[in-house]
Amino acid sequence: MRRAYESVEAAYAKQGVAPQWPVSLVVENMPIMGATQSRVGVGHLIHVSLRAARSDMLAGLVAHEMGHIARTEARHPSHNPAIHDHAIARVSVPAGFRRGFPRLAHAAINHVEDIYADDYAIAVIGTDRTRSFFAEWVGNAAATVASGT
Repeated sequence: MRRAYESVEAAYAKQGVAPQWPVSLVVENMPIMGATQSRVGVGHLIHVSLRAARSDMLAGLVAHEMGHIARTEARHPSHNPAIHDHAIARVSVPAGFRRGFPRLAHAAINHVEDIYADDYAIAVIGTDRTRSFFAEWVGNAAATVASGT
């Protein structure tokens, strides 16, 4: 875990976007491969699933999560909750859809954040490894859906 993180952090530093806030990592049993929580002035917490920690995709996952960190620290619009809230507030949602809209909007925002995070991650893990990383990610996602977790 440490080796993967240090390697990815060095690659981000080479790009000039190494984390400035403290970063902590935790490996835990969770249904998704990973996630990052960021709080201004406190730092970042990267959650890594046990499955990811034991797989060949660990460095790719850390690179992806570090992409979120880089975008968050840069206050990129894709990772700015104030911009998300403002955009959602401006959407006119018919009454029959209001209950489900927040979940749908959150999922859409997560996808956009992932695309921007992967702009950095793909450069870090390299295009030759990107194909296998995403193939394993899709396989893990399908396994999660099939198992019902």
